[in-house]
Amino acid sequence: MEAVVGHASADSYNRSSHEQEFTTKATILTIIFLWLLSCVVDMNHRLTIKQAARLLDGGAISSVELSSFCRSWAEAGEKVWGLNAFESLVSNQEIIDRAKESDDRRRLNESRGVIDGIPISVKANIAVSSLPLTAGSNILGKGHHEIHAVGYNADVVRRLTW
Repeated sequence: MEAVVGHASADSYNRSSHEQEFTTKATILTIIFLWLLSCVVDMNHRLTIKQAARLLDGGAISSVELSSFCRSWAEAGEKVWGLNAFESLVSNQEIIDRAKESDDRRRLNESRGVIDGIPISVKANIAVSSLPLTAGSNILGKGHHEIHAVGYNADVVRRLTW
């Protein structure tokens, strides 16, 4: 349903210069988008799920825009500010693909619910089928490339993403 932005806890990876340039441009565009978005939402400049759902339902923003913004913001937090908040981030392409599917459902009045199209982040100790379950722990394999995806979703992930 919505794009899983990442697994909480950092694990940086190398990028080509073209990808870095694209990321820098995307981050700048994200900051501009955040400023524009903050003009639409409350005075604290925080976008709640309820507000995001209203903006999506009203057509003020698309899930692609919202999801790209969240992914860029998460990546900026890792690379620019060094927050070390994510173990891994889902690829831009996967997020855009899921967001497009959500936008298509919304356009056809087939939205799966209030949070359809709103990206989420899942803590590293909660199973996501396509990601390793490391709980952010070196003992459980964080940072090791031979760790395989867990292969199933925890109930909370299943219910949020059906």
